[in-house]
Amino acid sequence: MHYPNFFIVGMPRSGTTSLYTYLKQHPEVYLSILKEPHFFSTDLTSIPVYVKDENEYLGLFNSVKNEKIIGEASVWYLMSKVAASKINAFSPESKILIMLRNPADMLFSLYNLYIRTENEDADSFEVALEKIDQRRKGYLLPKKLYFPEGLVYTDIGLYFEKIKRYINIFDSRRLKVVVFEKFITDPLSELQSIMEFLQITKTYPIELDLKKAKRIISEKVISQLKNSTKEIREKVRIKNGKTHLGSKPIPFHRETKEKLLHYFSDDIYKTSQLLNIDLQCWLSY
Repeated sequence: MHYPNFFIVGMPRSGTTSLYTYLKQHPEVYLSILKEPHFFSTDLTSIPVYVKDENEYLGLFNSVKNEKIIGEASVWYLMSKVAASKINAFSPESKILIMLRNPADMLFSLYNLYIRTENEDADSFEVALEKIDQRRKGYLLPKKLYFPEGLVYTDIGLYFEKIKRYINIFDSRRLKVVVFEKFITDPLSELQSIMEFLQITKTYPIELDLKKAKRIISEKVISQLKNSTKEIREKVRIKNGKTHLGSKPIPFHRETKEKLLHYFSDDIYKTSQLLNIDLQCWLSY
């Protein structure tokens, strides 16, 4: 039986799927066929595609051969108040990777995703933001809501306390933060830094074109599916459905973005100080 030793813990809409696709090409890396099992975020609402049973969870890694890094990527682990301690207890030598994005852009992207998947029904992002206080109390919720925590947008975009939970448990040897804006600007350099963090071969060629990358990993995907239980295959089918696809999102209104960044500015500053990373670029409109 194999246990995971690597976790991409968030944030949503911050490049975790691209990173997952890139790393899955590496022969020293095994990433679960179900990208987001969310086994350790037990304090958050569980949806049907998440994994609750420990044996089912460990079954995600039953195709491991001799890979050095065994992992998964559940984007709400960072928001969870219990996931960090649960991960550490379950896998004491595990490594954690956090992907951060300008919180305003991240939340606008999340809103557009939720419109497509029907977790959101507000006619505009501005209306969704206005509803936050009521929704926090359980009012004005969409009929097809499946993840209520995701609608409290401004809570999601506050990074400092979330990251601090992980820093209090995982030392610098076991924790790495990747900034989305740097990742998409120079993915190769960021990937090499991540591979160094994971202590795997940095010179292995990674295909950065996502369409080509998906074709490259298709054999691994098929093999993992064949070795998965019927329940996991069904969860993968639902997760990989076309519900995440949709028309091009509407433009992000400058005034709304400015207001959000003003709201997040203090938290951005504290997060920057905590991580010793310059995040001031996020405050440029």
